[in-house]
Amino acid sequence: MLINWFVQPLTLLCLWLVVIAAIAARSGVCRVAALNLLTLTLVWALATPELSNRWIQYLESTRENPASCDANNARPVVVLGGGMNPWIPNSSPRQRLNRDSLERAIAASQMGSAESHWYTLGAGANGHTLADDMAEILIENGVPDSAIVRERLSRTTQENANNFSRIVSPDDAPTIQLVTSALHVQRAAAIFTGAGYTVCHLPGVDSLYSVPAPPTSLLPYLNGLEKTTAAWREQLARFKLAVRTALR
Repeated sequence: MLINWFVQPLTLLCLWLVVIAAIAARSGVCRVAALNLLTLTLVWALATPELSNRWIQYLESTRENPASCDANNARPVVVLGGGMNPWIPNSSPRQRLNRDSLERAIAASQMGSAESHWYTLGAGANGHTLADDMAEILIENGVPDSAIVRERLSRTTQENANNFSRIVSPDDAPTIQLVTSALHVQRAAAIFTGAGYTVCHLPGVDSLYSVPAPPTSLLPYLNGLEKTTAAWREQLARFKLAVRTALR
């Protein structure tokens, strides 16, 4: 594991910052050395699996289903897109979809009943959409094409909720089964609840959390930095939603 850590680009960056700090300190440029050391400490901390996984764990563990979420399998299954790369030279939806979109679609295919309908939500580019590619994954996993409704225009979670409400109003289906990632589910559920739905979410889908194992989890990794980035983006999005809700 230490060898793998040493060969990653982030390690080289951190070691380079150490070298610069040492040179600055020996040259008497104490302020430069201190600033460089502070930068190194911040980058190091944000890239550690210890910090990133604790943050992810907090964000993924903050919602529980309402008590009314029972075993009713006939609810609409609403699948939110989580990103894709429509520009790769490959015709397979499994290659275009991001990991979270793929895992959401696979999880959704295992839900519902013979009376259920699945709703895949998400726009795209280059002739491909999240809605269509996730629908293909559903079909591959046994969901009838006739039971899938594709919404191809929404690009944000708020647009997901707005456009879905035009297809199925809260009056017609007051309770939905929402399928999205564990990191995203609290914010998504709040938005769909604001649109008038009772939201039952499927827990644990596309969880990013893994148990940190010291001492290696105290070293910086690109994977740790990626998780911190995802956590930071979600934290900002939740703050934005809270501000928007408070100003209504």
